[in-house]
Amino acid sequence: MLLQIPVDNTLYSQQFTITLEGTLYTMHIYWVDRDGRWYMDLSDGNGNLIVGGVALVLAIDLLGKFNEAAIPPGMFYMFDTTGTNTEASLTNFGQSVLLYYMESTGP
Repeated sequence: MLLQIPVDNTLYSQQFTITLEGTLYTMHIYWVDRDGRWYMDLSDGNGNLIVGGVALVLAIDLLGKFNEAAIPPGMFYMFDTTGTNTEASLTNFGQSVLLYYMESTGP
């Protein structure tokens, strides 16, 4: 199953809880001016940081480089719906550039 992660690009820092494959997580998504980029932190249901400072860039498994046992089993990725491979900006994130979570297919 594919889940679009709800983001609001009018909020330069947003935090919310989300259930992914039956497990509760807290996501913090925020804009860093000096980098001109959006980032994500992911915490467990108790607020313990699992991974932090993950740059939200196109065309990669955003958490694929992490070996933390507590990360969700699926895959987070960014997708540009315009087909121009435009990275997320202050104005297009959540509009034409979207953050998705794809559930794992394994047990």
